[in-house]
Formats: sequence, structure tokens, C-alpha cells
Amino acid sequence: MAGGEGGRPPLTRRLGRGGWGVVLAVASGLLLAAALPPRPYPGAAWAALVPLLLVLGEVTGWRAFVAGWGSGALYYLLSVYWVGATMELYGHLPSWLSGGATLLLALYMGLFVAVWGWLASGILRRSRWLAPLWLGVVWAGLEWVRSHLFGGFGWAHLGYTQATTPAILQVVDLIGVYGLSCIIVAVNAALAATVRRLASGIRPYAIDPQLLAAVVVVVLCAAYGQYRLASIAAAPVVERLPVALIQGNIPEGEKWDPAKRREIFYVFMDATKRETIGDARAVIWPEAALPYLLQANPVPEAMLERAAKKHGIDLLLGGLYQAEDGVYRNSAFVMSSQGHKRERYDKTYLVPFGEYVPLGPLLTFVRSITAEIGDFRPGNAPQPLTVAGRRAGCAICFEVSYPELIRTFARHGAEWLVGITNDAWFGTSVAPRQHLYIAATRCAEHHLPMARCANNGITALIGPDGAIFQEIPQFRRATLVGTLPIRDLGRTVYGWIGDWWLAPLLVAWAVLELRVWLRRRGGTPRVATESGGE
Repeated sequence: MAGGEGGRPPLTRRLGRGGWGVVLAVASGLLLAAALPPRPYPGAAWAALVPLLLVLGEVTGWRAFVAGWGSGALYYLLSVYWVGATMELYGHLPSWLSGGATLLLALYMGLFVAVWGWLASGILRRSRWLAPLWLGVVWAGLEWVRSHLFGGFGWAHLGYTQATTPAILQVVDLIGVYGLSCIIVAVNAALAATVRRLASGIRPYAIDPQLLAAVVVVVLCAAYGQYRLASIAAAPVVERLPVALIQGNIPEGEKWDPAKRREIFYVFMDATKRETIGDARAVIWPEAALPYLLQANPVPEAMLERAAKKHGIDLLLGGLYQAEDGVYRNSAFVMSSQGHKRERYDKTYLVPFGEYVPLGPLLTFVRSITAEIGDFRPGNAPQPLTVAGRRAGCAICFEVSYPELIRTFARHGAEWLVGITNDAWFGTSVAPRQHLYIAATRCAEHHLPMARCANNGITALIGPDGAIFQEIPQFRRATLVGTLPIRDLGRTVYGWIGDWWLAPLLVAWAVLELRVWLRRRGGTPRVATESGGE
């Protein structure tokens, strides 16, 4: 390699030293945070990892691990900072403890970027031409693991940065949010390779094949997105379903106060009248709209059934359910227009440390810190509900961040989606908007529209392309009345294959890494050069 002392380019040599490495790792963390909605810079995601990759090209082992960890932890800290305020305000934890818990969460999430950084430093040395692909695949694989390990926390995936870029977002109907993350990382890697080559002085005016490939991939994604947006708009509308979504805006501090139960019930009942809901055939209340067991309170249940029958509506609402074995579930109920309780869906994916304690026997001490943690049990075998004559997949709160749940609904014939949530926990932070964009991505993955009803916002209607076309402001008691277009679009590629596309690529990468390891054990070292590599 030409240029620089000892054959190493001066710039990249400096990047391997402490001060520059810290600056660049921090820069990547800040750029990633700037790209995540609702922050208005989705384009930053396509270059956010370049500074970190420049560092990873010059360091190995624990230095690469620490660089990735620092960058990732900063990104996640700036993205989920609201966890601390939630724990302090509603978990009644002292500031130092809630702040410490938030930092620990960011450090935990950052560990996945640390592992990626450690692996990336090896990939960059052993594989030149395919390095962008392998870096993207490994990143996507680690996001998948983070979404499932210990119950999972599928927040702040890199693919969600494009939720406000409709043409790019449409690629998720082929490969899902993990695939979009993979593409973004691969483009970052190609840009970093170009920067590294230019800094080295090697053929500075030649067209870099990796950069050219990255440009082609982005152009193809955008072109596919435009085609898909046009095809969705041209698809026949099976029905324009009139819906009404009631945003009760019940403060979290009052929601579970027994003295407020009657008042809360009538907030929603008074809004479920024809003069308010218009010609809606489906009326939706948010998660846990009824802060008590419906089955143990026959009078409110009878009133709900009468209201549904009187107005000729199907009423879907969130509430608590106690099974025969005594366990509690966070559920959604459908009161039919015929005047009876027809169906129930029990939340499948619970919030760790909110609705249950993961690894319960090992972490029982957590309940001694705060009594606000629930003791719910998950439902099983999720199926769509029949609402207004159409099959609706209902995601309750946090579980909209699990792509496989919505895929299960789509596989079982869901024609539209319902999201019910209580985001009052998040206060005035960016979390409700982040949550909304996660829901929008699920819609784009399966070409299914969604009626999303939140206790205090953001209540919205989302199209099958992931576009949010109607919403009402947060922290306002209001009813959103609109029509949800149900189109005949069929199942998407992602609906058929899910995230299985990732498995053969991870296996291929692992096999290549194993080959390199076996060669080294056999005494035949192999080092990728600027003109070679797998």
C-alpha cells in the first residue's frame, strides 16, 4: 500500500490512535441518533457508520470492541433516554437509580454494536470486495438477536431511520426492517472503503467498484419504492372502512386510581355516540381503556354490549382478563354489533420489566426496587379478530415492534391492522413518535393499513405503504374519525419468507470465517490486500 510512513497512509494511521478513535466513534453515535425519527435527518444514517468504520479498519480485538460499544451505547442512550424519566415518574425510583438503569440499558444495547465492531475489524482485513455485504448481514443478525434475547427489545433498529422516507421504506416488503438495516450498513461500508482508499492516495481518480455498487443499490431501492408506491395506489380498494378512534387522554397517575374508574369509563362511553363517531362501523378504544377486570364487572360489560348494538358498531377495546388458572393477561376484546362479546386477543409479547420480569427466578430482587412491575402472562397462538366484517390483526402496545407477530396475522388472513397502546408512560419524550414509526414500518412490510389508537397519542391512521395520513395531536381528549382503505394487495414477499433470507447469508459468512480460521491453524496465514480478498 502506497503512501505514509512504513507503507501506512498517514490519515488512517492516526485514526488507529486513541484521540481520533474516540472522536470518530462519538461522531458515529451522534449521527445515528440524528437519523432516528422523529429527528429530521434520515439521510444521516447512510453515512453515520463511516467514522466508526474508519476506526475499525485500523484497530483490532478489544479496541474494536470498545469503539463499537462506545458508539452504540451513545446512539441508544440518545434514542431511549426516556426510559429513565418513565421509571422515575411512574416506577417511583430515585433519579440516580432510574438514570443508572437507563445507562445500563444503553450499555446493554451497545454491546451488540460492540460485538459487530469486533467482528467488523476482522471482516475488513479478511474480505475486501464482499466486506460491505458481510458487515450488513452481521449487523442485521445482531439486531434480530437483540429483538429476541431475554424477551427482546426491538427499538431503534437502523432500518427505522427510513420510516419517513417513503420510497426507501418500501423495500421492507421484500426483506423487512432487518434487510433495510443490512442495506444501510453495506452502503456505509462502501463509503468508508472509498474514504480509506482516497486517503491512502491509491488511484484517487478511479471509480471505486464498492461505491458504484452502493450507488446502484440505493438507486434500485428508490426505483423499486416508487414502483411499489404507484402499484399500491393503483390497487383496487375492496372497502373504505369508516372507523373512529377514541383518544381518552387519561393521565397515567389517575388511570389505576379506583376512585377514578367510573369517570374514566364514561370518558370513553360518552365519546362512543353517533354524534361523535359519525358513520363509523368500527370504534376503537386504546390499550387498558378499562382499568379493571371486565369479566368481574357485569354492569359495565352490559353497557358496552348495549352501546355496540344500539349504534350498530363493532367495539374493540383494551382491558384486563383473568384466566381460569388465575393468571392475568393484557387483552383486547371485541363487542359485536349484535350485542355480545365475540372475541378476545391476549397480548403475546410482554414488556420486559414492565409487564413481567425476564429470567424471573434470577431477577426476583427487581420487584423489591419497584412495585410497579406487572405480573402478566403472554397469550399464545395469535389469530386475527373479526371487526366490522374484516379480519384485523391486533397488536397491543410494545408488541408492534415484533415483525413476526404481524407476519403471523398476515399469514392467517388479516386484511387490516389495529394498534392499541397506552403511551402515557412516555410523557412528552420522542418515544410515542418512535413507536408510531415502528408501527408504520409494520404496515409497509405487509401492505396492510392500520388504525392506531393511543390513550394520550399518537392516534393515527396509516396506509398500506406506511404513510401516516391522519392523526390527532398528543395530550388532547379527542376522537379521530376517518376511513381506512382496504386494498386487494395480497401477501408480500416478506410476508411469505419473513427473516429467513438472513439465515443462509449468515451461514455463508460463518463458513468463510471458519475457512480462514482453519487455514491459520494449519499454518497458512491469509491476509486480504487492496487487490484481493474474498
